[in-house]
Amino acid sequence: MDKPTTTELGAQTEEKFAAAYVAMKNRNAAKAAESIGLSQAYGKKLLQRPKVKEYIRAYVGWQVEQLQANSLAVLQEAWACSRSNIYEIVTVSPDGFIFKRELDVPVYAQKAVKKLVFEREESDTDDGKGKSTHKVKIKMQVEMHDKGANQTLLAKHLDLLNAGKNSGVAGLAEFLKARMAAADDPLE
Repeated sequence: MDKPTTTELGAQTEEKFAAAYVAMKNRNAAKAAESIGLSQAYGKKLLQRPKVKEYIRAYVGWQVEQLQANSLAVLQEAWACSRSNIYEIVTVSPDGFIFKRELDVPVYAQKAVKKLVFEREESDTDDGKGKSTHKVKIKMQVEMHDKGANQTLLAKHLDLLNAGKNSGVAGLAEFLKARMAAADDPLE
């Protein structure tokens, strides 16, 4: 392997500096330089270079994309939990509750399930006449995420709790428009 050129080393240093700078909470050029083994004074010089500024813009852009993706995921989960209904998971029959097949349960309802517990009890009985019976009893328990808490979270996010403002309704309308405009509904 060839030894890297001074230009290649410079580019690597600029990129490392930009990554260290963007990763810092307070974005301090001197401390970012020091963290990659350079003098603090060199950090201020690096920060003025066009290529470093380009790297920083790219890293910040990536951070913003990640934040937006994470925020959307949180909203989607809250939306799913807020619209859930236990009867989308179970049906009532004369024998009690029956869990629906996974394929028959909407994805948003699946996301709303907090905990499923299955208990199996087996017993053998003998009627005293040589006839024995083996019984299997399965108990199932389902716990859903808190629907009200998720509705409150969404209402706060959409600013629906501030009386006398239209921003909440406008926020909700924008959210629904964006959802309808999407080719695939990520909530289904």
